[in-house]
Amino acid sequence: MRTKFIKNNEAYSIFDTGSGYIQIPEALYEPYLKQLYFEAGLTFTKASENGRILASCEDKMPDLHFMFDQKWLTVKRADYQIDVSEEQDRSICMLLIQQSETPFVVMGLPVYVGYYSVHDDKDGTISFAATKRSSKINPSWGTVSTRDFGDEEDIAKFEKTKQEEIAKQQDESSQSGGKQEKSTNDNESTSAEEESSDGMFWTLIITISAFVLILVLLIILSSGD
Repeated sequence: MRTKFIKNNEAYSIFDTGSGYIQIPEALYEPYLKQLYFEAGLTFTKASENGRILASCEDKMPDLHFMFDQKWLTVKRADYQIDVSEEQDRSICMLLIQQSETPFVVMGLPVYVGYYSVHDDKDGTISFAATKRSSKINPSWGTVSTRDFGDEEDIAKFEKTKQEEIAKQQDESSQSGGKQEKSTNDNESTSAEEESSDGMFWTLIITISAFVLILVLLIILSSGD
């Protein structure tokens, strides 16, 4: 992918402490999210509300790593996946990753969490160092990746497999429901048979009792004669 601001596997970026999001240009936004979910073994479903991504809270979501001047900066899962459920039970989360209205990347507050940062306007530099209580390490040296993320073929295969798994689970659930219904019907039939047997038993007891009573009366009358 190549644009005026994206070339040679690099994207022009600015750092903005006034933004609460990591903002990614439209050309990279959806491919990036698909790759992110792909790496987590999950399926990305495009669902947004007022430009925000709302999704289930997933512990499988990976940490994010961004390279600047051959130094890696890390964004922890907890820094970009925020629980927004009313009960704070992690039933729904918001991703602090947003589609940018600009053609370049905007690195907002999630990137700054766990780091001391110094913006030097005079030298035109930004410096980062991990805080003492942070689980992060100081930005580490690396090389520019030669891999293009968002491999559509791999992601398409993965999503197809996931859809087949979901369809299989639904089919098994449907079959399980049918078996349960048959079991319920069998139980009802057995219960009806038991009730019928009980009724016949009590009818027989009553009949025998009546016969015995009549026999006793006949004996009494015979004795009186």
